[in-house]
Amino acid sequence: MKSFYEIIDQFDVGRLVKDYGAGSIGHLIYPKNKKYTIDVEGKPITINFKLGTTLPKVGFSGFKVTFVDYKNAIGHIIFSDTVKEKVLAEGKPLNALMTSNKIIVDPDVPRMDEGSALKRRALLVCISYLINNEDCLKGIYQLAPKKKNGSLHKNRVSRIVSSAMIKISDDYIFGDHSSIEIIAKADGDDSLSILADARAFDEEKLYDLDEDYISSNWANLGLGDYVR
Repeated sequence: MKSFYEIIDQFDVGRLVKDYGAGSIGHLIYPKNKKYTIDVEGKPITINFKLGTTLPKVGFSGFKVTFVDYKNAIGHIIFSDTVKEKVLAEGKPLNALMTSNKIIVDPDVPRMDEGSALKRRALLVCISYLINNEDCLKGIYQLAPKKKNGSLHKNRVSRIVSSAMIKISDDYIFGDHSSIEIIAKADGDDSLSILADARAFDEEKLYDLDEDYISSNWANLGLGDYVR
């Protein structure tokens, strides 16, 4: 079976949006926030589903930036020394970003067209509806990092699904290279929040996409019915 991220652009997103009552690809309706208490082996676990407020805030609004498919991003990584050379050659001033060891995506990387990026955003919204139930949330909880005694590691994050694209600026100086993702974050020993976030670009995180919740479970969750 192919990886979810190998076929991410083969889903019939329009049909998914219609079936989940999520508005339209260009005008999405987000799920409502909800608080769950699930039972895991006799232990009550609180799960705060916050995608209704966090998904609209992760950097898609207005498309003031452009997006790059993660495979292209991996192929166009540059490091601070290269950035400094390019900026100096262009006669621009250096700043703190360029003197750090931060990984940066070359602004010359090929971009995704707006329609493809909108479909990836809509797919994330549809998945937010898909996981908004106790069975999926139990599975997400099982994948969350835990201590030896079985309790959650506060502030530890596990990815549920990625848009598999990087938000990118056109300028090294104002570079904002982040990956749009739905994540689970531990609030305490027995509390977990489901959020959307624009997380810092990290080559290693992009290589391990196939280990997240949706990539491991997408076919069993019925998404296979929507592959073109």
